[in-house]
Amino acid sequence: MDERVPLLLRDNNSLQQKKNTHKSEYTKAKISLFVMINYFAVEFAGLTQPQYIYSYLENERESNNTSVDIQNNISSNHLKNCFNKSSYSTDESRERASSWTWYISLAEYGVAFPVLFYIGPLTDRIGRKPLLLYNTVMVFISFILKTIVVYGRFPLQYYVAASAVEGLAGTPFAFNLINHAIIADTTTLGNDRSLMMTIYDALLGLGAICSNIATGYLIQLLGFTYPYLVSSGMLFILPILIFFTLEETWKPPKDKSKTSVFKLPIKNFTLCFKRQHVSNKLGYFIANLFILLLVIFPYTSISSILTLFLLGEPFCWTSEHIGWYNAGVDFVKYLGGTTILKIMHSCCVCLKDEIIIVFAMLSSIAYLILLGFSNNDWMVYGGKSEYFFGKFMHLHS
Repeated sequence: MDERVPLLLRDNNSLQQKKNTHKSEYTKAKISLFVMINYFAVEFAGLTQPQYIYSYLENERESNNTSVDIQNNISSNHLKNCFNKSSYSTDESRERASSWTWYISLAEYGVAFPVLFYIGPLTDRIGRKPLLLYNTVMVFISFILKTIVVYGRFPLQYYVAASAVEGLAGTPFAFNLINHAIIADTTTLGNDRSLMMTIYDALLGLGAICSNIATGYLIQLLGFTYPYLVSSGMLFILPILIFFTLEETWKPPKDKSKTSVFKLPIKNFTLCFKRQHVSNKLGYFIANLFILLLVIFPYTSISSILTLFLLGEPFCWTSEHIGWYNAGVDFVKYLGGTTILKIMHSCCVCLKDEIIIVFAMLSSIAYLILLGFSNNDWMVYGGKSEYFFGKFMHLHS
């Protein structure tokens, strides 16, 4: 303690430091709540989407078959009807549903790709809170449109258009990007930040697990519209909570850059290749980005395809069965994998990250291969157990 500093000034500085610490803790608690609400809502409708598309196309193909009623899910006679259908008709419905799922993903992520290039730099230009509000409001609008489409049984082209609106929000990737920036603002580099990232990942998984279980039962009991209504309601509450409770954690610099907003992504990209910024680690950074792309691509696309796969023969799973299965997958992915990763880091100090990533890659490959050749429920469950270590790869990337 410096005796030359007045005691009153030291007390004021200490008090201000405590206030800032409490503010950071409150902010982290709010972010934890926001991520649970957001992922509960997004996953609630996300699990419903492929089942709705499959049922819509089945209803369209068999308009005179009363056993398929789009308002009452894939009806209570789904198991019997599924096994009675010809293999050709089942494959045809799944093939068409898979195509529509691809169109929806293309509309959503195709629009989101350029948006994400701007959201990153803009978080430093205008702050975190305005962009978080923009993201949540646009996602809410998208889900309202999807709810209307599902309730009115409008053609699937309208659903694709509603998904493009979600792309304008930057999708959940933008939501995570902004939240990670807030976490970086309110934590210190090291264990504090790593712990918060782990908690964030675990709560994200908790929201997904709860929504998967609830969605299966809600679809079976009340139909497809209600999951979208629940998601829209929660996404309506989320921006209100953010607006009234979240304080801005980033103060934009007073001497703002004169670079046009439209040129920001290009400037940030070329900055990495300027001589004064290039280091011998740039090659590793680019290689890691490429690896991240290879990791995200299969895991982003497999969810809807797997649901369609399980709806038809030889599985003929109901919405509740799919909900419980996805909840188990998310538990393994977000909670189980994270826990084992922390244990291995603590107990196996000599075990390098590279070795863990190799095990994770092999586990992921085994999971996808086993699913591809699955012809009974136990092979699907076995694939889930192989996925346990696959989460490591995602975490380390």
